[in-house]
Amino acid sequence: MPDALDRNPVPATVLGVKAGESLRLEDPERPVSVYPVFNRHSSDGVAVLVENEGVLHNGDLYSPGNSAPAPNGRCWS
Repeated sequence: MPDALDRNPVPATVLGVKAGESLRLEDPERPVSVYPVFNRHSSDGVAVLVENEGVLHNGDLYSPGNSAPAPNGRCWS
């Protein structure tokens, strides 16, 4: 089903970021910082931090298995 963007398309804006640099998206309520993450799993991963909310999204960088304690001290089920 068509949504609002489908009914009223607008050109996309793409921000280029040099390799190894971070990006900050300013917002008065919820600024967002995007950090590069390099490891054996991925050479172009990112971690996204919504600072005022205390939320960090890191994709699948942390995968402890079924019985390891989570960062908050609880166990995964």
